[in-house]
Amino acid sequence: MPNKKGFTLLEIIVVSLIVGVLVLIAIPNFTNMLNRSYARQALTNLLAIYSAQQSYYMNNNSAYC
Repeated sequence: MPNKKGFTLLEIIVVSLIVGVLVLIAIPNFTNMLNRSYARQALTNLLAIYSAQQSYYMNNNSAYC
């Protein structure tokens, strides 16, 4: 019997199924992580705006220009 190199169709299908399951698990976790990151960034931006408003008010003793 000659020494054959390569993969059988069954091996390729099994590996494809395993990769598919891992992708199905990873994508929702990744999108959830992105959404949490965007929310934290928005909160940080709002706190920076609030701090700038307080600084402006303290420097000018009024809330208006």
